[in-house]
Amino acid sequence: HRHFGQYLWECINMNIEEEKIILYVVFAVLFIVSIILISGHAPWLVAGYNTATKKEKENIDEKKLSRIVGVGILPISALVLTMALLIDTLSTFFIYIFVLFTLLDTVLMIVAANKYSRKR
Repeated sequence: HRHFGQYLWECINMNIEEEKIILYVVFAVLFIVSIILISGHAPWLVAGYNTATKKEKENIDEKKLSRIVGVGILPISALVLTMALLIDTLSTFFIYIFVLFTLLDTVLMIVAANKYSRKR
């Protein structure tokens, strides 16, 4: 029975402590970006917003867009933290849960951003 970390990193031969460090760094980055976005700042961190034309940006409520994406990133960061804290005991099945949840969360963020961040 392999634990989550062995399954995830066996191809690059990392030890558990190195895996935990990487996961903690990923968590910290996601959490900080989430808080910045929830505060309504840095809409340029949202993919697609930078490439929007000036006219398209006029129709977008930047604060709402930032908050929607920030709230969407928060549970993903919580899952990464869970992985870091429980890496020794998580089964490999958690990878499927993480990927499925992340995909679902991303779809919900896109739908919410398209529906609620438009200026009326």
